Amino acid sequence: MMAGTGEDGSTNPNGSFIYDTAVYYEELDPKKADILKCIYKLEHNTWGFSVCDPIRNSGKPMRSFKQSFDDSRHAIVFLTPSVLEYMSNNEENVLEFKMCTFLSGILESHDVKTRRKVIPVMFGAQENFRKPFLLSDFSILRPEETGFNRKLYRALSKLSGPETISQRQIRQKVDRMGRDRYTEGVVTQVATGLDIPKEVLEDIKQEYGGHKAMLIEVLECWSLHRGP
Repeated sequence: MMAGTGEDGSTNPNGSFIYDTAVYYEELDPKKADILKCIYKLEHNTWGFSVCDPIRNSGKPMRSFKQSFDDSRHAIVFLTPSVLEYMSNNEENVLEFKMCTFLSGILESHDVKTRRKVIPVMFGAQENFRKPFLLSDFSILRPEETGFNRKLYRALSKLSGPETISQRQIRQKVDRMGRDRYTEGVVTQVATGLDIPKEVLEDIKQEYGGHKAMLIEVLECWSLHRGP
């Protein structure tokens, strides 16, 4: 997709997607409770993303997987030990592992736009985990790791456009605030005013060592979420 041009030919670089993200997981996965908790967070509170769940929205998910993928800006794929095992062993069972079959088709695609939409989230990986070959080019997000919420929030960003605030403009804005405003209270106030989710703010405070750096990251998260 060219900068400044949407998939529908408009000047909106984000096209005309119905949903912010689709979500994919195995219906009978042992980690389903954790997955649904993450999906609930995405849809509620200050996260406020529109989510398409083909399993929840349709009695025949395999038929609706492709449509949900086309209708969504992003595609979160929940990887659990059972899913990864079948991917690593290259096993196929279209009756029981619909999501694996669909995911493999996406990952084998050479279409950059298609692959760019995919956000892998992995639950319960073991220490000797070996990334399946199909996922070798992807960064996998892990809920148990520091910064997971911040990284997920950023990954669900909109594409930038001509009116998007640049990183340079953000840094200049923070510089103009002055050192006396580089405090935790101001960081919290700014994040709250910009509707940054509390989980994302907590990650920022944990990951960044200075209040100035925290402010810059808060504004960058807001800019990515806001889009052009």
